[in-house]
Amino acid sequence: MINPRNHKISICGLQGSGKTYFSKEMVKRNNMRVLVYSPHWKDFEHEPEKNFLFYSPFSVDPKQVEKFLDYAMRLCKEGHIDGVFMDEFDMVYQSNFMIGVTATDIFSNHRHYDMCIIMITRRPQDIPAKVFESSKHIICFPLQGQNVQKKFNGLYKGMGDEIINLEYETWKYIHKEIGQPPKLMPPV
Repeated sequence: MINPRNHKISICGLQGSGKTYFSKEMVKRNNMRVLVYSPHWKDFEHEPEKNFLFYSPFSVDPKQVEKFLDYAMRLCKEGHIDGVFMDEFDMVYQSNFMIGVTATDIFSNHRHYDMCIIMITRRPQDIPAKVFESSKHIICFPLQGQNVQKKFNGLYKGMGDEIINLEYETWKYIHKEIGQPPKLMPPV
């Protein structure tokens, strides 16, 4: 299991493929506490507060996202959290134009704030390249479609082909770390 401390981690996959389970296990196994930004509060209803602090309300309004990130940065600087867990990331940032000043600062300088950023999406092809392609780790569960295939083949030759051929509900995934070839991993 990777340690997300001070890193950007992108986690992609179809609904029900294992993204949220993997992410929660990664946080718990590394004894971290993250501020969660997600419309799916029920996914965290029974999770320990020592690991997950839920932020409400979830909104795709860029001003509200900036408020969330300002709050997260303050909590991180004060030592209350180790990072943020942003679900449905493609809904929040659909283009580079939606990334505000605080987000740009956090996405560029997160390690200087001792902050991890865990981004979860079903549509990685919609996430701005300046955020996605600078992730230390990219975790991919099954996905489908030519746009996904093209995006990941552009990241690493053949990676998109591997991703669209992953079997659904086996919970296997592909792990791509910066500077390393992608690896097929067993279920968590």
